[in-house]
Amino acid sequence: GDRVHALQEYFEGNRELFDAYRGACLEQFPQDVREGDAASAAGDLQALHRVAHSLKSVLLTLGYPHMSAQARALEETSHGGLLLQSQSQWMALRAALLQLLQTPGS
Repeated sequence: GDRVHALQEYFEGNRELFDAYRGACLEQFPQDVREGDAASAAGDLQALHRVAHSLKSVLLTLGYPHMSAQARALEETSHGGLLLQSQSQWMALRAALLQLLQTPGS
């Protein structure tokens, strides 16, 4: 699946490295959620753009292309200055991140 592809593509099949990276990312996600929430609440599209930009690559590297695409869409929308659409996309991405955090080994 996507995770196996990510493991081969970005970590040359090194499972230990992948797991360590994934662990670090999972620890960082709650901070990303807090930053995204604060940016969304403040209507700060630049801050939302930064969060989306960083999540886009991390999620792709971890083998979540669908969520990475959500982050990329948010990156483009926030860059385009569309506040309500950005806030709505953030809520969807946020829900996906929280679900990821609640599902061990997913």
